[in-house]
Amino acid sequence: MSIQYLWFPLIKRWIKNSHGTREKQLIFAIDKTQWRSQNIFVISLIEQKRAIPVYWLLLPKRGCSNLGEQKKLIRPLLRLFKGYQMLVLGDREFNSIKLANWLHNKGIGFVLRRILALIFDKQINHINGYNLWN
Repeated sequence: MSIQYLWFPLIKRWIKNSHGTREKQLIFAIDKTQWRSQNIFVISLIEQKRAIPVYWLLLPKRGCSNLGEQKKLIRPLLRLFKGYQMLVLGDREFNSIKLANWLHNKGIGFVLRRILALIFDKQINHINGYNLWN
């Protein structure tokens, strides 16, 4: 059994029943934690001041996640919640301009905590030579 076959149908039904419409934005938080010897990477639905784990990966390493692992965590939710407005929240580990650009291109809103208070703004097209929005 996998998460997609067991857990996803329950989450999808719950969202459909509790939200009723696809117009309400779904808010997700991404985080990584070390538990015993496991490095767990999780994306949770924020609902009524609670975080409900929706999908998770066990990373075979210590340290921060990379862009490929971040995409691998988020992609299943794009299929599961297709048609819903989504917002992804992330702490300093997820301060990648490339992740922000990928989320933007997928039509996902994001709030990523930046080191040194760097602010994403659609009026700013380039930071350090990297095109943010194309």
